[in-house]
Amino acid sequence: MVKRVISLPGEHIIIKDNEVFIDDKKLNEGYLDGVNTDGNIDMIVQQNHIFTMGDNRPKSGDGREIGTINIDDVIGKVYIRLYSFNKIGTVK
Repeated sequence: MVKRVISLPGEHIIIKDNEVFIDDKKLNEGYLDGVNTDGNIDMIVQQNHIFTMGDNRPKSGDGREIGTINIDDVIGKVYIRLYSFNKIGTVK
């Protein structure tokens, strides 16, 4: 399962009105191409945890449903994107 790390330990995440805010700053998510981010979240990410979301927000089982993830449970890192074909390349 591949998810995007949205918020780090100690950060305040708010999701409301289809927008995501980290420490009161709106998150620029240009990679979503008009996809809505449903949910109502207002939390401080606990120590040694991260908050993740998938890019397919309407169908992604992510932090909005399961909560934060312990950093010790993260087992990989994405280095290259192969799909969609017009976006092939390395991932920062």
